Amino acid sequence: MTMKSLNVLSAAVLCFSLSGCVVGAVADLAATTVVTAGKVVVKGTGAVVRAAIPDGDDEKEKKKKAKKEQQREPDAVYEPVSDETPAAY
Repeated sequence: MTMKSLNVLSAAVLCFSLSGCVVGAVADLAATTVVTAGKVVVKGTGAVVRAAIPDGDDEKEKKKKAKKEQQREPDAVYEPVSDETPAAY
């Protein structure tokens, strides 16, 4: 085989092998687009439904917040043990 025919053969093999990657990438892009669009639609629909049909979420959140405040421990107060600096420093 001559060098020119070897180059042409190499280029052809390379093109055919990479075409499978291109097809895979396009299919992945299409699937990702569909999934993302579906998520956006579901989130938008959920927001509209929550806005149209209030179910007392605000009251639940207020109760949770009040309960959490009651359970919270008071902040620690810093009180130095002594004014002396340790000898290691």
